[in-house]
Amino acid sequence: MLTLPNWVRQITVGSLQTNAYLLELGEVYWLIDPGGEGNRLAALLPREKDVTVYLTHGHADHWAGLRSLQLHRTGLRWFYPRQDEEMITGVDRRFLSFLGEDFPELTGLPLEAPQELDAGGRCFSFLHFPGHTPGHLAIFCEDCPRGGLLFAGDLLFRGGVGRTDLPGGSFRRLQESLSRLLKLPGETVVCPGHGPLTTINAEREMIEDLLA
Repeated sequence: MLTLPNWVRQITVGSLQTNAYLLELGEVYWLIDPGGEGNRLAALLPREKDVTVYLTHGHADHWAGLRSLQLHRTGLRWFYPRQDEEMITGVDRRFLSFLGEDFPELTGLPLEAPQELDAGGRCFSFLHFPGHTPGHLAIFCEDCPRGGLLFAGDLLFRGGVGRTDLPGGSFRRLQESLSRLLKLPGETVVCPGHGPLTTINAEREMIEDLLA
């Protein structure tokens, strides 16, 4: 059975059951993809710690909890993939209402990938994997047991990959991203945006079929 290290917590939120990930990194907390229930997520964040939010991509079910978080954390820092900016600023407000959330304050900063950031003594690589959306990124930490840890957003799931039939999607670009994904260690634990944990090796045959 796959498990996460003790400094990572998976919290499933919102009506679309998005996986948010809370990372305890020394004096800093990272929150990846707060897709809803911002009040619930805010209650898990120590008041005395700095908190930074990272979005893997621009679909609202991965950031709809931002507004509630902003009401609890003044000056909340959050980052999004630059190429997905219009998905956030131009989101259909009816979809946010369906998710039971409000539009956030647009104080986020664009993030360019690839780049590396250090936090809590660990190195994180922000990698560009377009296809599901133009700017989709995944966050890889090699400083983990097994082969590493990949916060994959909607790039890869157990038994599936991100859909490409939404605006900005491209199956060809997703194929290119999946081909590069296979170059990561096969034992890497994949933390998907929806559903259970998996590994690259567990999904290798499925990915190779998509690339054929």
